[in-house]
Amino acid sequence: MTRLSTRSTILLTLAGTVMLAGLAACNRDSGTNPKTTIAAQIRSMAWPDSLVAGQSATFRAVVLDQRGDTVPAPHLSWTNSAPAVLSIQTLANGDSIRVTALRPGAATVSVDVLGAGNSVHANGTVHVTLDGARITKPDGAASLSVIGAQLVVSARALGFDGMTVDTTGLSWSHGADSILTVTPFAGGDSATVTAAHYGTDTVTVTAPACRTACSAHVLLTVGHLIASVSVSPAADTFTAIGQTLQLTASAQHADSTAVSGVSFTWASSDSAAATVDSTGLVTAVGAGSAQIFAFAEGVESNGASVQVSLAPTPGGDLVVFNDLALFQNTGLTADTNNAILMRNLVSYTASGSRASGTTVWLDFGHGSLCGDCDSFSMAVSAMQGLGDTVSVRSTAQGGLASIPGNVKVIMFFVPTQSFTTTEINTLKQFAKDGGRIVFVGENPPTYGRYFSLENAFLSNLGSSMSNAGGNFACSSADLTSSSLGTYQITTGMTGLYVGCSSALTPGANDVVLASDASHQHVLAAVTRVDTTPLVQPTGAIKHPTHALRAGKPNR
Repeated sequence: MTRLSTRSTILLTLAGTVMLAGLAACNRDSGTNPKTTIAAQIRSMAWPDSLVAGQSATFRAVVLDQRGDTVPAPHLSWTNSAPAVLSIQTLANGDSIRVTALRPGAATVSVDVLGAGNSVHANGTVHVTLDGARITKPDGAASLSVIGAQLVVSARALGFDGMTVDTTGLSWSHGADSILTVTPFAGGDSATVTAAHYGTDTVTVTAPACRTACSAHVLLTVGHLIASVSVSPAADTFTAIGQTLQLTASAQHADSTAVSGVSFTWASSDSAAATVDSTGLVTAVGAGSAQIFAFAEGVESNGASVQVSLAPTPGGDLVVFNDLALFQNTGLTADTNNAILMRNLVSYTASGSRASGTTVWLDFGHGSLCGDCDSFSMAVSAMQGLGDTVSVRSTAQGGLASIPGNVKVIMFFVPTQSFTTTEINTLKQFAKDGGRIVFVGENPPTYGRYFSLENAFLSNLGSSMSNAGGNFACSSADLTSSSLGTYQITTGMTGLYVGCSSALTPGANDVVLASDASHQHVLAAVTRVDTTPLVQPTGAIKHPTHALRAGKPNR
């Protein structure tokens, strides 16, 4: 009864105080009570506003006589208007009953004094409520494998202290989307759930006339929540170490509709070529190829094909020759293909601001051995024929701190003074912006003393190519097309005149432009510039400033 103490009460409607008509006159002794006791009324009784199904309470009716005194052991009759809602049990003394709430509804309990007709009567209404609802099957979340699959969800109404209450009043509902349809059974305690679309939805059962936890829920998934995972873009190519690409992943249901709120994990098939972080950001780390995959709930995506190609491309490339005759009037007179070579060197398409420049630098600085070399006028004319401006310069060691924005190509001819870190970094930025760098060395009799300078220049710009020395294609007939490699620079060429060249040892990702007639020695090649700046050295570093005595290069 402790739970009743907290409920508001209503007063039982009384039939009123009724004095029975036709009472016989009572013999009275002066100052004495009547000899006959007659039931006249039932004292007002406090009834609870409601009981929870399964809860019981005891009530006692007190009958008063015509003088207001309690009638001992009255003969009472108790009735109940709704036995399915409330049960009553008359206790041994007859003036008390025990009521038990059975199921939601209202019941009127009446009490009459036997032998008093309808004149002594009282009644009250008791409302029975539920304490909540509970889903008994399935236990927790569940799934339906395909569209059209069905599942029976069962529930029970809860009464006092969590007891199960039989009732047909449970109502069923589900989310606003169209993932499921819910069809209740006639009894109300179960419903058939049918999968209509892929996804997730919540089925809810609600108890009527409920006091506290009126609803219960179960989460249902139709099909495997994720049927497929896709990654985009599906393919890409890196051309430099450190380049990145952001991949995005998406998950789909079996009907190809998108799944939202999905977390993905990522993996690379070859982390030596490309790595991927937890967000799908791919980073090129080495030459090769890799497949990048995304995973969600055990479902693997298509592989995004990533190619890390460190082979050079026009703009940002470093072209190396080891023969001045290629550029001199001697070579251009001997073979018209050399003029085509000049035009190809300065005419290319690439990304970056430098690629649209119109100025070519021919730099005979850094102690160049070409103080009295044969004329380059025909090479200059070939370059100018495309509308470019050719500027002949002589940059002192350390003087290459900046390059005007309209410069597209810089050519260095047999320098004998090393390039400072600042100059190297200036050239790296130039290449990063789409500029082309050309280095022209010579054969050992002329330039052998400075092969180490050439190789240092190549290495500092990120190339693994090196001058291997030797004299090849000396005083021979023009090279044929079979000696030419495939690159933008050799487009349209069918041969090449070479005076006498030292050989190059190209790196793994370099492209051979020309080799000797035996195809055993590389005479020209192109590599990609690593645009990562060099770290500036600390302290003073002495750079060689000596140069060979001016004279024509030996043939």
